[in-house]
Amino acid sequence: MAPAADMKWSKEAMKESFYTSNICPQNKNLNKGDWKDLEEHIRSMAAKYDHIFITCGPIVSAQPKTIGQSDYYGRVTVPDAFYKVILRQKGSTWTAIGFMMPNQAGHKPLSRYAMSVEDIEMLTDIDFFVALPDSIEDLIETNYNLTDWDL
Repeated sequence: MAPAADMKWSKEAMKESFYTSNICPQNKNLNKGDWKDLEEHIRSMAAKYDHIFITCGPIVSAQPKTIGQSDYYGRVTVPDAFYKVILRQKGSTWTAIGFMMPNQAGHKPLSRYAMSVEDIEMLTDIDFFVALPDSIEDLIETNYNLTDWDL
C-alpha cells in the first residue's frame, strides 16, 4: 500500500514495496486513476509541510469477494474499498483528513472521496493518532477543510 514511487531513496526499499505484505488486489483503473492521483497529491504536500504521516489500507466487508484458487495458499480476499488517513504538522498546527475510495474505476475529483478521520475510524474500527493529546486528536479527527488540503 506504500507506493513504490515513494521509495526512490533506496533500491532495497523500492524492492520491498512489492512484497505481498504491502499489496492488495485493487481495480487497475482505480490504481492508475484516482488512487494514483491521491498518491501524487500527497507526495506534493509532503514537500510543503514540516511533518506528514500517512496510514492506508483495505476495507473488507463481512462477506468479501475472493479471487484465485490454491489448495496451499487459499483464496485472496478482494477489498471493497481503500482508505488513506493523513496527518500533517506545520509549526504548532496539526490537521488531518481521510479518504475512502471504493475498489472500482472512477474518475472523480479527490474532494469527492474526502471525509473526516472519525468517519474512517468508524469504517475500519481503527483508532488513529492515539499518541496525540486528546485535545488535538478530537479536534483534527472530527474536522477537515478541503481548502487546507488544496482540494
